[in-house]
Amino acid sequence: MTIELISKENHDKLMKFYNERTNLFLQNKGYEGINKDTLTEEDKKAIQEIEEILNNSIVGFSRFQNFRESKKYKEPEIRLQYNYGAEEEGAMYFIGVGYILISELLNGFKK
Repeated sequence: MTIELISKENHDKLMKFYNERTNLFLQNKGYEGINKDTLTEEDKKAIQEIEEILNNSIVGFSRFQNFRESKKYKEPEIRLQYNYGAEEEGAMYFIGVGYILISELLNGFKK
């Protein structure tokens, strides 16, 4: 996954959504997703903003799925769909699930 680092302002927006938009949080254990029937207009607007931030930062970004807590790092994480072949010219187009810590969008990947 190739990313362009986001601004502190966009990081703070993502953290605000993580903390306040509880309908967008799901500690998924498999393929289940957030219940779209419970989304408010504010949730839908938040998803649009989240997707705009991620689209500008992640090569091949496709769709926001949910927020969750990282099992390994115990910090806020985003579950998303992205094109695994987007970084290589002529690569096969394949949309799949990916996870990224919100802090990695600001500071770069953990080692």
